[in-house]
Amino acid sequence: MIKVSIVFVSTTLASACFSSGATLFTSGDYNNPGLGFVSSPYASQYIAAQFIVTNAISLTGINVAGRYGGVAQDDQFSIAIMADSGNSMPGELVDNYVFSSIPSTRSALSSGEGYINSLNLSSAITLGAGTYWLAVANGSSSYWSWLNSLSSGTLSASSSTFLTSGYLPFNDAPVPFIFNLEGSVIPEPSALVLGLFGLDFLTRRKRF
Repeated sequence: MIKVSIVFVSTTLASACFSSGATLFTSGDYNNPGLGFVSSPYASQYIAAQFIVTNAISLTGINVAGRYGGVAQDDQFSIAIMADSGNSMPGELVDNYVFSSIPSTRSALSSGEGYINSLNLSSAITLGAGTYWLAVANGSSSYWSWLNSLSSGTLSASSSTFLTSGYLPFNDAPVPFIFNLEGSVIPEPSALVLGLFGLDFLTRRKRF
């Protein structure tokens, strides 16, 4: 009976704790991309894609895919998180979530099509369930072009003016740039209570 109780409590606690670095959302396959399209410093410098959150999350990392028309560089990116406007376009900025000049770690794709640039955020982004937009700009390289997904299931937009405004449907490439979001699902209060109850129960068992 004691062994059964321990296994049950461990499973409950695992579901109640963060899964650090887990993939929360992905817009496409890194190793099966479409054609790249130029980002900086041209009209599509600021691009955005929609993503949906079904549970509260803590977002800690963002990976974007692209290729270089020249020598690959250790670029810096800027990002913003915006709400959905209700018209399938980016809306208002969420909680001042704007990060500028984020250093990136570059690694080559196994397909040879380009690179993944991993962006480590200086602080976590906490989002509740809802529909959001990720806006990204590579402000340090005119040789960079995004790798876009072959799937059109994710809405995308572009702006030639600002990171957080002026977006229009992305007619040049109606499929989104490839990215994924990493972090952890924030447990519901009921899961935390159940985990604490399990710990208390296990402590009481050990006393006897």
